[in-house]
Amino acid sequence: MNGKPQQQFFHVSPERNDALSVSVGLDVSASRFARPASPPRRRSLQAARARPAIPPPGPGRARRHPYTVHKSSRLQRRIRRQALMSERPPDLTRAAYAYLARYASSAAHLHRLLDRRLARWARLSGGDAAEHRERVTEAIAACQRAGLLNDTVFAAHRTAALRQRGWSARRIAAALAGKGLERADIATALEQTDVDDEAAARRYAERRRLGPWRLTDRAERRARDIAAMARAGFGGSLARRVIDGDA
Repeated sequence: MNGKPQQQFFHVSPERNDALSVSVGLDVSASRFARPASPPRRRSLQAARARPAIPPPGPGRARRHPYTVHKSSRLQRRIRRQALMSERPPDLTRAAYAYLARYASSAAHLHRLLDRRLARWARLSGGDAAEHRERVTEAIAACQRAGLLNDTVFAAHRTAALRQRGWSARRIAAALAGKGLERADIATALEQTDVDDEAAARRYAERRRLGPWRLTDRAERRARDIAAMARAGFGGSLARRVIDGDA
């Protein structure tokens, strides 16, 4: 039709390539209509999903599947640590060194932490924590001899850091008292800082976007801003002066 030869499409299997080539006189293997050789047979899905047998757990070991990725490695370490704790009392001096290597602390706060650790050992092992209470005192004394524990230095550093964040003297005194510091150390630390209450109040208002640092609705939110300053530990007159002042 229309003088154009009609294209004929053949579905040729690889086994019939030679016979069709002889009968038609074409190189069917080079034709684009020839089906490519089939790939080698893969393993069945059931065989691919087959998993080896799980060996029975040994004594003291939990059953664990070899293909399961557990996120309980910390839990396993905790179980082993608790097993060791149940056998002997904890090394409180080493625990105190490890804690002070990461955090600053007061003597009273560290004493509470070590008491809690000793009580946990007694709860797990069934031992008597009162028999090993002197270990806590020995650990505190060892840290003080090594220069890692000093309430005066801790109070000074903590006060300076909190003053930079805009904390009031009343709030800082309450926080340090919660750490077990003496009133004399707290008063000395507050006297040594260079930031007074008014500068701290302005810094707090600037961080919280209160008063003159508020972009909109300053007059409508005046009472709310003063209440926020009072909750932060600043006096009423100082709070009103900062909120009504200029930035």
